[in-house]
Amino acid sequence: ELVKLCLVHDNTPTIRNALGENCLHLACQHGHAAVAGLLLARPLGRDAKATRAELAVVDVRDRVGEQHWAPLHHAVYHRQEAVCRLLVASRADVEYRDYNGSTPLMMACQRKELGMVKVLVQAQADFDARDNLGRSALHFAAARCPQAVVRMLVQCGAKTRLKDHDGLTAS
Repeated sequence: ELVKLCLVHDNTPTIRNALGENCLHLACQHGHAAVAGLLLARPLGRDAKATRAELAVVDVRDRVGEQHWAPLHHAVYHRQEAVCRLLVASRADVEYRDYNGSTPLMMACQRKELGMVKVLVQAQADFDARDNLGRSALHFAAARCPQAVVRMLVQCGAKTRLKDHDGLTAS
């Protein structure tokens, strides 16, 4: 109700708390898909009429610690697949990197979130993107996920011979 009231009275959802989180970050963390849906229906997203401020709500980084996560990182980390789907449908940047260079797809593989891996792959996330240590989503999937996820990434074209900074491949 508070979010609806704020939106009706044109208060901006970009206001941040002391940790640098906005309403969308908090909705993503706590799995409030209905609230996220209200915020994303403002209209937000990457259409031709979206303003810079509207786009910032979808992809703005928080200032919590050193992670600097976008709302999509929060949805993946907190295992909120419904919110992840909403963000992807609102054209959130699936390549957005946190402080460590991790993309939401890498995080989904780290957390064994198979449903979100599929959502992000369908959204054309770059499975060969590398974090600050040279690791790709396939490195994380090979170490943590069922073989089906590894096979899916490889069938989609993930490069199996990419080496991280220690010279290790995913295989």
